[in-house]
Amino acid sequence: MEGKKTLPVFSLPIASRLMKEGYVLNHTARNRNNRNMIVYYFRNVTRLKEDIQRFKREIYYALDQVHTIAVERIGLAQRLLARGYKIHHLGKRREDHRLPVFYFVEEPCLQEFIDEYLREVNNAKR
Repeated sequence: MEGKKTLPVFSLPIASRLMKEGYVLNHTARNRNNRNMIVYYFRNVTRLKEDIQRFKREIYYALDQVHTIAVERIGLAQRLLARGYKIHHLGKRREDHRLPVFYFVEEPCLQEFIDEYLREVNNAKR
């Protein structure tokens, strides 16, 4: 363990994995460079840095191995979650980084449900 009492983590997926593994979240704060982002500070204990690196490799390797469908509409994401579909990871829109993109694990009938939802929305606008 080094001199620092806490270590910052800038990624919510990695922070989530650390908490699941039993690491203690000391506090959170706004990112000084990007006020829309949260920094997660964990108690600096033995093996924390190694586990952060391991989780980075696992998470980002896994992102490449699973087929996902991007959903930009929050209402649609809520309906998919209510139907039992699972979010693989979250991202941000390229054109507006404040808005989320939900990446759902591709499963049977997912695309059909999305198409049905979009037809309903289009018909409601008419």
